Amino acid sequence: MKKPILSICIPTFNRAGYLHDCLESIALQVCKDESFNSQIEVVVSDNASTDETKSVVDEYKNRFTNFTYTRNEENLGFDLNILNVVRSASGEYIWYLGDDDLIVNGSLKFVTGLLETREYDVGGVASEHLVSSKQSYELHGYTNNDVVTEIDSNDYYFNGYCEGAVSALIFKRSLWLDELDEKNFLEFWLYYEVVLRILVNSKKKKFYVTKPAIITGQDCRWAENGDELFTYTNSNILLQHMLTWGFDEQRITASINENAKKLPLIVLRAKGHGLSYHPKNLAYIWKHMRHAGTTYLVIATLIFFVPNTLVRLIRDSRKNLRNQNE
Repeated sequence: MKKPILSICIPTFNRAGYLHDCLESIALQVCKDESFNSQIEVVVSDNASTDETKSVVDEYKNRFTNFTYTRNEENLGFDLNILNVVRSASGEYIWYLGDDDLIVNGSLKFVTGLLETREYDVGGVASEHLVSSKQSYELHGYTNNDVVTEIDSNDYYFNGYCEGAVSALIFKRSLWLDELDEKNFLEFWLYYEVVLRILVNSKKKKFYVTKPAIITGQDCRWAENGDELFTYTNSNILLQHMLTWGFDEQRITASINENAKKLPLIVLRAKGHGLSYHPKNLAYIWKHMRHAGTTYLVIATLIFFVPNTLVRLIRDSRKNLRNQNE
Protein backbone atom coordinates (compact mmCIF):
# COMPACT_ATOMS: atom_id res chain seq x y z
CA MET A 1 0.00 0.00 0.00
CA LYS A 2 1.24 3.47 -0.87
CA LYS A 3 2.44 5.53 2.09
CA PRO A 4 0.03 8.34 3.10
CA ILE A 5 1.25 11.85 2.39
CA LEU A 6 -0.03 13.22 5.68
CA SER A 7 -0.62 11.70 9.11
CA ILE A 8 -2.90 13.69 11.39
CA CYS A 9 -1.59 12.81 14.85
CA ILE A 10 -3.98 13.18 17.78
CA PRO A 11 -2.73 12.56 21.33
CA THR A 12 -5.73 12.19 23.64
CA PHE A 13 -6.74 11.62 27.24
CA ASN A 14 -10.28 11.51 28.63
CA ARG A 15 -11.86 13.84 26.09
CA ALA A 16 -14.15 11.47 24.23
CA GLY A 17 -16.75 14.11 23.40
CA TYR A 18 -14.20 16.53 22.00
CA LEU A 19 -12.38 13.73 20.17
CA HIS A 20 -15.65 12.84 18.43
CA ASP A 21 -15.96 16.37 17.04
CA CYS A 22 -12.27 16.43 16.15
CA LEU A 23 -12.52 13.22 14.11
CA GLU A 24 -15.76 14.39 12.51
CA SER A 25 -14.02 17.54 11.25
CA ILE A 26 -11.55 15.29 9.40
CA ALA A 27 -14.08 12.72 8.19
CA LEU A 28 -16.20 15.50 6.72
CA GLN A 29 -13.34 16.36 4.36
CA VAL A 30 -11.99 12.96 3.31
CA CYS A 31 -14.58 10.22 3.59
CA LYS A 32 -16.51 11.06 0.41
CA ASP A 33 -13.35 11.10 -1.71
CA GLU A 34 -11.72 7.67 -1.85
CA SER A 35 -8.58 8.93 -3.57
CA PHE A 36 -8.07 11.73 -1.05
CA ASN A 37 -8.90 9.41 1.84
CA SER A 38 -5.98 7.18 0.85
CA GLN A 39 -3.58 10.13 1.11
CA ILE A 40 -4.50 10.81 4.73
CA GLU A 41 -3.76 8.80 7.85
CA VAL A 42 -5.41 9.46 11.20
CA VAL A 43 -3.40 8.37 14.25
CA VAL A 44 -4.86 8.45 17.76
CA SER A 45 -2.65 7.77 20.78
CA ASP A 46 -4.80 7.17 23.85
CA ASN A 47 -3.02 7.96 27.12
CA ALA A 48 -4.95 5.34 29.15
CA SER A 49 -8.31 7.12 29.03
CA THR A 50 -11.05 5.90 31.36
CA ASP A 51 -13.96 7.44 29.45
CA GLU A 52 -15.62 6.49 26.14
CA THR A 53 -12.57 7.24 23.97
CA LYS A 54 -12.37 3.67 22.63
CA SER A 55 -16.05 3.76 21.62
CA VAL A 56 -15.48 7.00 19.70
CA VAL A 57 -12.49 5.45 17.93
CA ASP A 58 -14.54 2.37 17.04
CA GLU A 59 -17.21 4.62 15.54
CA TYR A 60 -14.74 6.36 13.23
CA LYS A 61 -11.94 3.92 12.42
CA ASN A 62 -13.70 2.26 9.48
CA ARG A 63 -14.50 5.59 7.84
CA PHE A 64 -10.85 6.18 7.04
CA THR A 65 -8.61 4.24 4.66
CA ASN A 66 -5.69 4.65 7.05
CA PHE A 67 -6.49 4.73 10.76
CA THR A 68 -4.14 3.79 13.59
CA TYR A 69 -5.17 3.58 17.24
CA THR A 70 -2.82 2.82 20.11
CA ARG A 71 -3.60 2.80 23.82
CA ASN A 72 -0.96 3.18 26.51
CA GLU A 73 -1.31 0.83 29.48
CA GLU A 74 -0.77 3.80 31.79
CA ASN A 75 -0.72 7.57 31.41
CA LEU A 76 2.76 8.37 30.08
CA GLY A 77 2.35 12.14 30.28
CA PHE A 78 1.93 14.55 27.40
CA ASP A 79 5.48 14.41 26.03
CA LEU A 80 5.74 10.64 25.76
CA ASN A 81 2.27 10.45 24.26
CA ILE A 82 3.43 12.88 21.57
CA LEU A 83 6.42 10.64 20.98
CA ASN A 84 4.16 7.61 20.70
CA VAL A 85 1.72 9.19 18.25
CA VAL A 86 4.50 10.33 15.89
CA ARG A 87 6.25 6.96 16.01
CA SER A 88 2.95 5.20 15.31
CA ALA A 89 2.37 7.24 12.16
CA SER A 90 3.43 6.19 8.66
CA GLY A 91 2.84 9.34 6.61
CA GLU A 92 5.59 11.44 5.04
CA TYR A 93 4.37 14.49 6.94
CA ILE A 94 2.81 14.97 10.36
CA TRP A 95 0.16 17.46 11.40
CA TYR A 96 -0.30 17.55 15.17
CA LEU A 97 -3.94 17.99 16.15
CA GLY A 98 -5.15 18.62 19.69
CA ASP A 99 -8.02 16.32 20.62
CA ASP A 100 -10.26 19.31 21.30
CA ASP A 101 -9.39 21.17 18.08
CA LEU A 102 -11.05 21.03 14.66
CA ILE A 103 -9.70 21.26 11.12
CA VAL A 104 -11.51 23.89 9.06
CA ASN A 105 -13.52 22.32 6.25
CA GLY A 106 -11.60 22.80 2.99
CA SER A 107 -8.19 23.41 4.53
CA LEU A 108 -7.08 19.77 4.66
CA LYS A 109 -7.07 19.30 0.88
CA PHE A 110 -5.28 22.62 0.42
CA VAL A 111 -2.53 21.74 2.92
CA THR A 112 -2.14 18.26 1.44
CA GLY A 113 -1.69 19.82 -1.99
CA LEU A 114 1.19 21.90 -0.65
CA LEU A 115 2.81 18.82 0.87
CA GLU A 116 2.46 16.83 -2.35
CA THR A 117 5.09 19.09 -3.93
CA ARG A 118 7.67 17.82 -1.37
CA GLU A 119 9.13 21.35 -1.36
CA TYR A 120 8.83 21.82 2.39
CA ASP A 121 10.24 20.44 5.64
CA VAL A 122 8.09 22.62 7.91
CA GLY A 123 4.71 24.29 7.60
CA GLY A 124 2.24 26.10 9.78
CA VAL A 125 -1.36 27.27 9.76
CA ALA A 126 -3.31 30.11 11.31
CA SER A 127 -6.13 29.36 13.73
CA GLU A 128 -9.37 30.85 14.98
CA HIS A 129 -11.26 30.37 18.23
CA LEU A 130 -14.37 28.24 18.45
CA VAL A 131 -17.49 30.38 18.49
CA SER A 132 -20.13 28.02 17.14
CA SER A 133 -20.33 24.26 16.64
CA LYS A 134 -21.30 24.98 13.02
CA GLN A 135 -17.85 26.42 12.23
CA SER A 136 -16.29 23.11 11.23
CA TYR A 137 -19.13 22.34 8.79
CA GLU A 138 -18.84 25.54 6.77
CA LEU A 139 -16.84 24.89 3.59
CA HIS A 140 -14.01 27.35 2.94
CA GLY A 141 -12.01 27.87 -0.22
CA TYR A 142 -8.25 28.35 -0.15
CA THR A 143 -6.02 29.83 -2.85
CA ASN A 144 -2.34 30.62 -3.27
CA ASN A 145 -3.13 34.07 -1.87
CA ASP A 146 -3.77 32.34 1.48
CA VAL A 147 -0.23 31.00 1.87
CA VAL A 148 3.16 32.65 2.33
CA THR A 149 6.58 31.04 2.06
CA GLU A 150 9.97 31.83 3.57
CA ILE A 151 13.43 30.43 2.90
CA ASP A 152 15.18 31.90 5.92
CA SER A 153 14.37 29.97 9.10
CA ASN A 154 14.83 32.96 11.39
CA ASP A 155 12.52 35.13 9.28
CA TYR A 156 9.93 32.35 9.34
CA TYR A 157 10.09 32.10 13.13
CA PHE A 158 10.20 35.82 13.90
CA ASN A 159 7.31 36.53 11.53
CA GLY A 160 5.22 34.38 13.88
CA TYR A 161 4.79 31.47 11.49
CA CYS A 162 6.07 28.81 13.91
CA GLU A 163 4.41 29.60 17.20
CA GLY A 164 3.88 26.98 19.87
CA ALA A 165 0.23 26.08 19.35
CA VAL A 166 0.14 22.29 18.98
CA SER A 167 -2.33 22.14 16.10
CA ALA A 168 -0.57 24.80 14.03
CA LEU A 169 2.54 22.71 13.31
CA ILE A 170 3.24 20.52 10.25
CA PHE A 171 6.56 18.85 9.52
CA LYS A 172 8.37 16.01 7.78
CA ARG A 173 8.23 12.91 9.97
CA SER A 174 11.68 11.51 9.10
CA LEU A 175 13.33 14.80 10.12
CA TRP A 176 11.40 14.84 13.39
CA LEU A 177 12.76 11.41 14.27
CA ASP A 178 16.27 12.53 13.31
CA GLU A 179 16.10 15.65 15.50
CA LEU A 180 14.43 13.96 18.48
CA ASP A 181 16.34 13.96 21.77
CA GLU A 182 14.00 12.03 24.04
CA LYS A 183 16.35 12.22 27.04
CA ASN A 184 16.78 15.98 27.01
CA PHE A 185 13.74 18.21 26.60
CA LEU A 186 11.68 20.77 28.49
CA GLU A 187 8.63 19.13 30.08
CA PHE A 188 5.46 19.63 28.01
CA TRP A 189 7.49 21.17 25.15
CA LEU A 190 8.93 18.14 23.35
CA TYR A 191 6.44 18.56 20.50
CA TYR A 192 7.66 22.09 19.82
CA GLU A 193 11.38 21.70 20.52
CA VAL A 194 11.80 19.06 17.82
CA VAL A 195 9.96 21.16 15.23
CA LEU A 196 12.14 24.16 16.04
CA ARG A 197 15.25 22.04 15.50
CA ILE A 198 13.91 20.93 12.12
CA LEU A 199 13.17 24.54 11.26
CA VAL A 200 16.58 25.99 12.09
CA ASN A 201 18.39 23.26 10.13
CA SER A 202 16.11 23.27 7.09
CA LYS A 203 17.34 24.77 3.82
CA LYS A 204 13.99 24.31 2.08
CA LYS A 205 11.08 26.71 1.80
CA LYS A 206 8.65 26.85 4.70
CA PHE A 207 4.95 27.57 4.24
CA TYR A 208 2.35 29.26 6.41
CA VAL A 209 -1.37 29.28 5.65
CA THR A 210 -2.58 32.73 6.69
CA LYS A 211 -6.28 31.92 6.44
CA PRO A 212 -7.37 29.98 9.56
CA ALA A 213 -7.16 26.23 9.02
CA ILE A 214 -7.68 25.21 12.65
CA ILE A 215 -10.46 25.95 15.12
CA THR A 216 -9.23 25.90 18.70
CA GLY A 217 -10.78 26.12 22.11
CA GLN A 218 -13.33 23.36 22.66
CA ASP A 219 -11.69 22.75 26.04
CA CYS A 220 -9.10 25.49 26.54
CA ARG A 221 -7.68 25.22 30.08
CA TRP A 222 -4.14 26.48 29.69
CA ALA A 223 -4.73 29.44 32.04
CA GLU A 224 -6.50 27.50 34.81
CA ASN A 225 -4.99 27.72 38.31
CA GLY A 226 -2.48 30.27 37.12
CA ASP A 227 -0.80 27.89 34.67
CA GLU A 228 -0.23 30.81 32.31
CA LEU A 229 2.72 31.76 34.53
CA PHE A 230 4.44 28.42 33.94
CA THR A 231 3.74 28.50 30.21
CA TYR A 232 5.27 31.97 30.06
CA THR A 233 8.31 30.97 32.12
CA ASN A 234 8.93 27.84 30.08
CA SER A 235 8.68 29.83 26.86
CA ASN A 236 11.55 31.98 28.13
CA ILE A 237 13.58 28.88 28.98
CA LEU A 238 12.88 27.58 25.48
CA LEU A 239 14.17 30.82 23.95
CA GLN A 240 17.40 30.35 25.87
CA HIS A 241 17.69 26.82 24.47
CA MET A 242 17.15 28.21 20.97
CA LEU A 243 20.35 30.21 21.34
CA THR A 244 22.24 26.91 21.35
CA TRP A 245 20.40 25.47 18.33
CA GLY A 246 21.54 28.04 15.80
CA PHE A 247 18.81 30.69 15.79
CA ASP A 248 19.84 34.32 15.35
CA GLU A 249 21.48 35.29 18.65
CA GLN A 250 20.66 38.98 18.45
CA ARG A 251 16.97 38.46 17.69
CA ILE A 252 16.52 35.71 20.28
CA THR A 253 18.23 37.80 22.96
CA ALA A 254 15.97 40.73 22.10
CA SER A 255 12.92 38.46 22.46
CA ILE A 256 14.12 37.22 25.85
CA ASN A 257 14.61 40.78 27.09
CA GLU A 258 11.25 41.93 25.74
CA ASN A 259 9.43 38.96 27.28
CA ALA A 260 11.03 39.68 30.66
CA LYS A 261 9.18 43.01 30.80
CA LYS A 262 5.87 41.12 30.75
CA LEU A 263 6.58 39.31 34.04
CA PRO A 264 4.47 41.55 36.35
CA LEU A 265 1.49 41.41 33.96
CA ILE A 266 1.74 37.63 33.63
CA VAL A 267 1.82 37.18 37.42
CA LEU A 268 -1.21 39.46 37.71
CA ARG A 269 -3.16 37.48 35.11
CA ALA A 270 -2.12 34.18 36.69
CA LYS A 271 -3.46 35.33 40.05
CA GLY A 272 -6.70 36.27 38.37
CA HIS A 273 -6.96 32.63 37.32
CA GLY A 274 -6.17 31.20 40.76
CA LEU A 275 -2.38 31.01 41.10
CA SER A 276 -1.56 29.47 44.49
CA TYR A 277 0.20 31.53 47.17
CA HIS A 278 2.54 28.61 47.81
CA PRO A 279 6.15 29.77 48.38
CA LYS A 280 7.37 27.31 45.74
CA ASN A 281 5.62 29.38 43.07
CA LEU A 282 7.43 32.53 44.14
CA ALA A 283 10.71 30.62 44.29
CA TYR A 284 10.00 29.33 40.78
CA ILE A 285 9.64 32.89 39.49
CA TRP A 286 12.92 34.03 41.03
CA LYS A 287 14.78 30.93 39.86
CA HIS A 288 13.71 30.98 36.22
CA MET A 289 13.17 34.70 35.61
CA ARG A 290 16.32 36.06 37.22
CA HIS A 291 17.32 37.58 33.90
CA ALA A 292 14.30 39.92 34.15
CA GLY A 293 16.26 42.03 36.63
CA THR A 294 15.57 43.24 40.16
CA THR A 295 12.94 45.85 39.28
CA TYR A 296 10.60 43.47 37.44
CA LEU A 297 11.15 40.71 40.00
CA VAL A 298 10.30 43.00 42.92
CA ILE A 299 7.14 44.27 41.18
CA ALA A 300 6.13 40.68 40.39
CA THR A 301 6.74 39.70 44.03
CA LEU A 302 4.54 42.51 45.34
CA ILE A 303 1.77 41.45 42.95
CA PHE A 304 2.21 37.84 44.06
CA PHE A 305 1.10 38.75 47.60
CA VAL A 306 -2.03 40.65 46.52
CA PRO A 307 -5.07 38.48 47.40
CA ASN A 308 -6.44 36.63 44.37
CA THR A 309 -9.98 37.68 45.28
CA LEU A 310 -8.97 41.34 45.09
CA VAL A 311 -7.30 40.82 41.70
CA ARG A 312 -10.43 39.14 40.33
CA LEU A 313 -12.68 41.84 41.79
CA ILE A 314 -10.71 44.63 40.11
CA ARG A 315 -10.49 42.69 36.83
CA ASP A 316 -14.22 41.94 36.72
CA SER A 317 -15.13 45.52 37.69
CA ARG A 318 -13.04 46.87 34.82
CA LYS A 319 -14.68 44.43 32.39
CA ASN A 320 -18.15 45.48 33.52
CA LEU A 321 -17.23 49.15 33.20
CA ARG A 322 -15.93 48.62 29.64
CA ASN A 323 -19.08 46.74 28.69
CA GLN A 324 -21.26 49.56 30.01
CA ASN A 325 -19.32 52.13 27.98
CA GLU A 326 -19.60 50.19 24.71
